[in-house]
Amino acid sequence: MRRLSLIAVFMILSIAGTAWAGLQETFERGNEAFAMGNYDEAVSAYEELVELGVWDADVFYNLGTTYARMGRLGEAILNLERALIIDPGHDEALDNLRTVRRALARRRTEAGEDADLDPPRSFWMNLLNRITPGQVAVPFIICYVALFVILGARRLTERELSRLVLLIVALILGAAVVVGGGLVMSKAVFDEEVHEAIAVREGEARLREGPGDRFRGSVTAYEGDRLRVIDHEGGWLHLRDSSGQEGWGRVEDFGELRRRE
Repeated sequence: MRRLSLIAVFMILSIAGTAWAGLQETFERGNEAFAMGNYDEAVSAYEELVELGVWDADVFYNLGTTYARMGRLGEAILNLERALIIDPGHDEALDNLRTVRRALARRRTEAGEDADLDPPRSFWMNLLNRITPGQVAVPFIICYVALFVILGARRLTERELSRLVLLIVALILGAAVVVGGGLVMSKAVFDEEVHEAIAVREGEARLREGPGDRFRGSVTAYEGDRLRVIDHEGGWLHLRDSSGQEGWGRVEDFGELRRRE
């Protein structure tokens, strides 16, 4: 029985190792193709990783950068945004995103379109969008545990000065716990309810009054626009733009920014 278990474990580890090596090989193939200027081949490699379930900031960063080199700026913005959702501290992705947005703004201005690619959002919304659940939860747990340790230490000490100092520390930690708890809850609600998409179709995409070509066009979305996803139906997304106007767009014209479930 023990021998069978060891063999099974060895096989699982071998399969996992082989799978990882294959993913790494695909990633390197994409990098080599990019370095040689074979952008179609590079995109194919990176997209293959995404389809296989690889959820990695560097993959999306490379994919977005490659799309930028190809002039597909909507796709570039989408994938650089995805990289920042996974790793808000990815400075290269943030720098490239700013560069791509400026390039697309110039393109849209020259075409006589609205060049506002990043409509202002509240400080709170930007904060929740740029932090990961771990960055919120870990400090909250540390403060929560530290609060009870300090309260316990205060009960054990008899010196008035020490009790006063510990009380002040406890009050500070208590405030941090309240703020942290609110941030944890807000982040959970934000990740659950805030579902956005980027318009990736070059030029413009016409939103319709219903999910189908038979419905009349109602709103125009331009490449690089950020919209809120309200619902899905078949191959259509129900979207709302920054001005509050709603319409239905084809799935292939909009890349979704959902976090990994």
